[in-house]
Amino acid sequence: MTSIEQKHPVANPLQEHEDYVVRLRLPVALMGGTQAMRDADRAFLPQEPAESAAAYRARRDRTVLHNAYRRTVAYLTGQVFARDVVLGEDVPEAAVEFAENVDNAGNALSIFAEEVFRAGVDHGVAHILVDMPPAPRDAQGRTRELTRAEEREQRRRPYWVLVRGEHVIGWRSEVEGGRSRLTQVRIRESVSEPDGEYGVRRVERIRLLEPGRYELWEKRKGKGGDETWARIEEGVTTLDEIPLVTFMPGDRESAMTARPALEDLAYLNLAHWQSSSDQRNILHFCRVPLLFGKCLTRDEAGDIVVGPNRLIHSDSENADLKSVEHGGAAIEAGRRDLKDLEEAMALYGLQLLMPRTGNITATEKALDSAESDSTLKSWALQFRDALEQALHFTARWLGQEGGGSCEVNTEFRMQDGLDADLLLKAEQQGVISTQVVFEEFKRRGLLADSWEWREIEASFQNRPGLGLAALAGTFLRGDRPDSGASKA
Repeated sequence: MTSIEQKHPVANPLQEHEDYVVRLRLPVALMGGTQAMRDADRAFLPQEPAESAAAYRARRDRTVLHNAYRRTVAYLTGQVFARDVVLGEDVPEAAVEFAENVDNAGNALSIFAEEVFRAGVDHGVAHILVDMPPAPRDAQGRTRELTRAEEREQRRRPYWVLVRGEHVIGWRSEVEGGRSRLTQVRIRESVSEPDGEYGVRRVERIRLLEPGRYELWEKRKGKGGDETWARIEEGVTTLDEIPLVTFMPGDRESAMTARPALEDLAYLNLAHWQSSSDQRNILHFCRVPLLFGKCLTRDEAGDIVVGPNRLIHSDSENADLKSVEHGGAAIEAGRRDLKDLEEAMALYGLQLLMPRTGNITATEKALDSAESDSTLKSWALQFRDALEQALHFTARWLGQEGGGSCEVNTEFRMQDGLDADLLLKAEQQGVISTQVVFEEFKRRGLLADSWEWREIEASFQNRPGLGLAALAGTFLRGDRPDSGASKA
């Protein structure tokens, strides 16, 4: 078809999308590491009122990020994908073969799924677009439907695309039979195209999807350098719904946006970044003592020169020269603040694995309450549903009904890097149960296998108010507590 070049509102994002992108700035910078946080400049590291620009830049460039946020995203994702996704026996044979290369880039289902899950935990929402290459056109530009044999011969098959939350810039939906149904979605894409003999340029596009049809728009430079959009492709599909699956572990803000799932942890990490900057700055100056002198003799130029092979003297009986050093109280207070923040960030990630208390969301209520006893487990179960929906769309593209079921890992274990002191603090703050800590100590070999939980439990019954930390020194030495319980 002939492209229609014009200014077009197809690229205008909804206000909900713009609000969502603002919330992503901190998680994006944290995932980028130290350099990205430095590049963010004053957005995340304020300049003090009397601080010069040069002093600010020096302080910023001395600051190194303790990236608890990125490690937690990786740790939580690793827990869910400690085992591969398992397809159910009800998955069609064609879909089983498809799962060996779901994205047409050679990535198997579990590899692709892990990337989607990580993106969802990081940004609060991620999508899977189950797409299909357009059908060929005849000489008149009309779409010609292929037979299954022709599709296999031409290797035309569906494929999955990770669509990050910030790339969905607009959407519409309606309620049918009590169920919300997408009627339009606009996705921003960026593709590489050859530029000259050796170069490559990035081209921005908007993919507009509606039930049964699609359009593809491309950003162009119009006359006078104005930005225009050209519709470069359009066509029909065999699906009566939009094959976009949404995974939303963050708190929902709209149909397609959510708060970043680890937003609170991101702000803890920001507080650590700023406190670390202050700490490194004060250490920089405190490590160089100041000289205080009075009534000293100046040289012929009127200066007092301090340095190697220099003698500073004076004929005055009131002369004095001494080194003035910082008392260190502020340094110690800063060190404690950093340690407290590091412990809080470590406990935050641990808390997502523990049984939940208090209110739960509507999405979590829809899951089996016996299964979703932790935040991470509820995310894993929600993600399983998303994968099954993607398998459903895949089957429909293949001309089959029902994509079958799958299973994701929901059996998690705490990382061995958590030391005994942090486990005890987590128990004291109610993040994890006393029995969990006891079992962790046994698993790590800190306690002999002959120990029984009932011995510890009986100690608490005989001595009300006694915490595990008070007993830790005893049972880590190998002594048995005064429980009154006999050894099995």
